[in-house]
Amino acid sequence: MTAILSVCRPYRAACLALIAAFSASAYAADSPVCTTSVSQNEIDYGQVTRAALTGRETNPATVRLGTRFVTLMVNCRDPVAIGLTVTAPTSADGRARFGESGGIALKAFNGVVDGQQTRLAMLDGATPRASAESVAIRPGDNFGPVNASGSLAPTTHFSVQLEIDPQISGEATKVRSETRIDGNLRLVLTTY
Repeated sequence: MTAILSVCRPYRAACLALIAAFSASAYAADSPVCTTSVSQNEIDYGQVTRAALTGRETNPATVRLGTRFVTLMVNCRDPVAIGLTVTAPTSADGRARFGESGGIALKAFNGVVDGQQTRLAMLDGATPRASAESVAIRPGDNFGPVNASGSLAPTTHFSVQLEIDPQISGEATKVRSETRIDGNLRLVLTTY
């Protein structure tokens, strides 16, 4: 995720321009039998004034850039159990870092295994914990699709929606010159 903050002064009125983009990649580390892809490698937030970001609040503690969605797809030659690990620099609160002090809240939901809706679970290696329709994920977390009995679900085609919600501090919106804010995520596939 990339953001560019800059101050501009049209007609002597101060404004803040914000350009943000999210970049993600999926990588099949251990698997010559599976390929991964994401629906968008980048999310562009365009230009936004500081007033549009902060609303009527004059000094917000945090500013949300807006939730966006990306679909992750895994295609395997033969049915195989999989897990996906999020890798990214980490913020102080454990989320994926966005800039110096911001973070990206991530959630995986709407898992589909071979055309059938499935539940997701956080994984300890190849062992699923409790399953749910969605899981909040952070850097270092490993998650995957599970079947009705709670075991990893072997799949040839798996897709999952990722909810991406970047936030920055209100102070980070107060800039005097163009400032670049970056954040990148990577999802690494493991087969079991």
